[in-house]
Amino acid sequence: SLMPITPVGSTFVHGTAGVTPSTALGDVISISDSGDTYAIMEYATTTATVTSKLAGRKTPGTVTVEMYYDGDAGDWENVTATLADGTVRSFGIVFSDDASKTWSGDGIISQTPSVEVGDDVVRGTFTIEKTSAWTLE
Repeated sequence: SLMPITPVGSTFVHGTAGVTPSTALGDVISISDSGDTYAIMEYATTTATVTSKLAGRKTPGTVTVEMYYDGDAGDWENVTATLADGTVRSFGIVFSDDASKTWSGDGIISQTPSVEVGDDVVRGTFTIEKTSAWTLE
């Protein structure tokens, strides 16, 4: 899936798995999406001299979001501990140029959020292992 352009001021949101996320966690600095990948299988008959390839199962990939934490969203330590427990949740980006659009889907935080504090801001980086394809709605 192609990742949409993310305008300045877009918001990183989270919520319950299977539901469009709406709880704001912070302002997006950057997003990278690895995209979906297919396992490629090789096969050949016993008399073939060249193998053929076939697409196997598709894997949804990962999304990495770097953001400025929104202090109004709640206690940072509690939020990150809750999100990093291995439970499938919904995550997404609400776009600043059209708040009716959310690029979102379910995933698991596969790496404990890294935190950087400096210049009176808290930055966090979340790596999310997508558990299904994400959509733009």
